[in-house]
Amino acid sequence: MLELANKNNLDVLGFSLTYVTEDCNEYPVKQSATPELAEVMSGFDYMARNNYVAQVWWYITRRELIVENDIKFPEGHMLEDAAFNVRLFSKTQRMAQVSNIVYCYRQRPESIMHNRDIGHQLRLMWDYLYAASDVGTVLNDVGSKMNEKCYDRCRSRRDSYVFFGAIRAFKLGKVNEFLRQARETKLYPFERLSQKDYPGTKFKVLHWCITKAWLWRTLSFFYKIFK
Repeated sequence: MLELANKNNLDVLGFSLTYVTEDCNEYPVKQSATPELAEVMSGFDYMARNNYVAQVWWYITRRELIVENDIKFPEGHMLEDAAFNVRLFSKTQRMAQVSNIVYCYRQRPESIMHNRDIGHQLRLMWDYLYAASDVGTVLNDVGSKMNEKCYDRCRSRRDSYVFFGAIRAFKLGKVNEFLRQARETKLYPFERLSQKDYPGTKFKVLHWCITKAWLWRTLSFFYKIFK
């Protein structure tokens, strides 16, 4: 992968992954040892044409690009990589993807996304809102440089953090507080979720319910009674 990135003078190189259980001790995929490089493009074009993801481990990145542009993680937050790649890709001139599965994503019950501790869940709920706000800041800064598809993709990613935060607020009985804060930061109500990123009837129905504040509050009230 490094040889491929250097040979093609890439700023960023993306790849595929597979999910493995916590006790997995062997690489689970048989594939070609030689990765095939797809089209080289700018970071804006990449975000417009691919299901780009926020996780920084999903890409190999030229270190100088990060250092020269002073791209950093916010301290004291989970989901701290939410806006990192949007900032990074906005500075990226040469980016490509390979289909090879390079990363094994180990699933652990005590991980950030799976931990069920109430205090942890409350913190994560508010950090979803922080992540949405952080992506919104990037859109304000560089949105005018994006083409329409890229802007829509990033806006959808921003709104998805509000969406998943609202679901956690629903389960925690904090819908009123969450939606009030989301309104104050101009993140709610949000228009839509990308059908490309979040396909299916389930997401359509949940989005419709969440954007009707009175309905989402009512459903949460009955959820607390009957759960």
